[in-house]
Amino acid sequence: MMDLPRIQRFGDRDLLVEWRSVISDHTHSCILGLVEFLNSCDDKGIIEVTSTYCSVAIYLSKMSNIELVGSLVKDWLAKEVNFVDSLPKRIIEIPVCYDQVFGLDLEEMSQALELPISEIIRRHTAPFYRVYFLGFLPGFPYLGGLDNSLCVSRKITPRILVEKGSVAIGGCQTGIYTFDSPGGWNILGKTPLSIFEVSHDSPALLSAGDFIKFKSISSEEYLNIERNINNGVYKNTAR
Repeated sequence: MMDLPRIQRFGDRDLLVEWRSVISDHTHSCILGLVEFLNSCDDKGIIEVTSTYCSVAIYLSKMSNIELVGSLVKDWLAKEVNFVDSLPKRIIEIPVCYDQVFGLDLEEMSQALELPISEIIRRHTAPFYRVYFLGFLPGFPYLGGLDNSLCVSRKITPRILVEKGSVAIGGCQTGIYTFDSPGGWNILGKTPLSIFEVSHDSPALLSAGDFIKFKSISSEEYLNIERNINNGVYKNTAR
């Protein structure tokens, strides 16, 4: 049995459901289940529901809805359903070219971690990473599952520009830059995929609860995928 979260007022008319500040698959599965439940609640004055590693923020249309929605959350949590097994899982393959033309910080990481570049790539592509939530940039995935041996401090001086598609590590997290942006994470490589596409009906390729698997590709494969995407014939691998 997991610890029940704390439910508290958040601003004038909103609620915050907060678990212990520990990254946990079980907690996150419960968070996903709660978000799904709240999004299915019609006529309860819920404007928006957002989540992080260990919290759910519930934005309400008026203050009088707080008691009702708070009771709904308490009743739902009391059911103690095992959401780890019940929620569907989607696995998406993300091709990444780790050649040093894209992996701008691989050499520096190799020295800091005392690991060959080939071993950094092997360890980075080995896990299935869970998407906990999206943020920082639109569609930017915060992932769990990085091998602890690859934890490396963020850069002292952030780059003014990190290119869209750059795959990077900051601390003990790895992620994918969805837009050109300033950034201080260490860049390992780059994916030709567009993780967030404004013109699409569903702009974000990834959603909280998805799993991703990085796949190492050559620079030639990178260019081929990029060409196929531009020609509208590329199909991403998901299962």
